[in-house]
Amino acid sequence: MNGIQPIQVQQLAELDIDLQAELNSMTEGLQKPLPRIRVEHSPSGKHRMLIDYGPTLEEDSRQEEVPDNTFTGVVLLAQQVRAVFEADSPSPTCASVNDQPTVDTPRSASCGSCSWSAYGSPCKEKTRLLLLDPDRENPTPVSVFPLSPTSIKHWKRYLQRLAASKVPYLVMMTRFTLQDIQRNGFRWAEVVPVAERLVTPAELEFIKEVRAEYNRLLADVRRDDYSDPGDATDEG
Repeated sequence: MNGIQPIQVQQLAELDIDLQAELNSMTEGLQKPLPRIRVEHSPSGKHRMLIDYGPTLEEDSRQEEVPDNTFTGVVLLAQQVRAVFEADSPSPTCASVNDQPTVDTPRSASCGSCSWSAYGSPCKEKTRLLLLDPDRENPTPVSVFPLSPTSIKHWKRYLQRLAASKVPYLVMMTRFTLQDIQRNGFRWAEVVPVAERLVTPAELEFIKEVRAEYNRLLADVRRDDYSDPGDATDEG
């Protein structure tokens, strides 16, 4: 919306308007929009990891770069998601979270019995992470990170190492970095997770509280989960 001039907070106070109370009443009952971590791939190798806070009145999307392309936090939840979209539709025609359909009329009762779960079909499997950065307070310490198809293998290897050590990902501070890949004339970045350290008992209490509050917000699949290059899942 071009031409809108943002009102100054002090002006609201002069008009005896409680800004935070007004914002809370506007968003009461609405699903919290979570920031999303995404990777901007570059043919020159200057890939960037960004936190996308979504659109505002002045910007299509407000973004900030993740310093050193490294995000360190706790994985609150990891999900396997599948989806296929009609062109330009924000909602999928068929989708699932951890093999459970999330649409009213799925193609099949489970992904395992669906012909579209085969390799090369328009319905692609991805891994979606819910991440907590305990040191980030504003605007929210929780972000969604849909891993690109080429990054899923790194995540699975990481899970295998954690499982072999009998360590749940919920108690591990994990560092996510970008690895530059060049192959067959293409260049892209893959996300690689590395164990940083175990969380403290105090951190774990906070982590469990945040997990209970936020994990219900990832019950559906969105087109934003499929915004990485090579993620196209349109029918046809």
